[in-house]
Amino acid sequence: MAPGRRRCARYRLAGTVRDTLDALLPILTAKTDSAHLNRMRAHYRRARARLDKLSRDRRNTSPLHPQYVAATIDELADRDAIFTADVGTPCIWAARYLRMNGTRRLIDSFNHGSMANALPHAIGAQVSGGELSHPVAPPNEGSSPSTGNRAEAVCSPAGVCQRAFIAGT
Repeated sequence: MAPGRRRCARYRLAGTVRDTLDALLPILTAKTDSAHLNRMRAHYRRARARLDKLSRDRRNTSPLHPQYVAATIDELADRDAIFTADVGTPCIWAARYLRMNGTRRLIDSFNHGSMANALPHAIGAQVSGGELSHPVAPPNEGSSPSTGNRAEAVCSPAGVCQRAFIAGT
């Protein structure tokens, strides 16, 4: 797509990140007041604490919170597990509760926003070789429309274990 095709482009610029930084750095002034940063960090800690309450042990409650399921998968998964997630809230749960450690992988379409690709991504990761442990695919309703309102845990012949986060579980 040509620049300006969907929006008016008065100034068409091309350059590198270095060009941009070289032009911006001389006109920026350093700020020493960190009050806003401190407020935002405190807000994040409070919000995170409220969210993390949902991921604590709730195995005797119904329905199970998907946050608890994601945190439990994180605890049980191998150090080199491959995680995949479909678009929407499973991406949020994966980003929030699956801890990456340098050997784990999180595969998703992210920017593309394509749907129902968690299981194909996981199968592709598994059959591509390597010594990685079984990928975990936590899809949403889009990848398993036939599952209805129940939780699903299925392992494919390729060794992919699928944990479905489905509304109402």
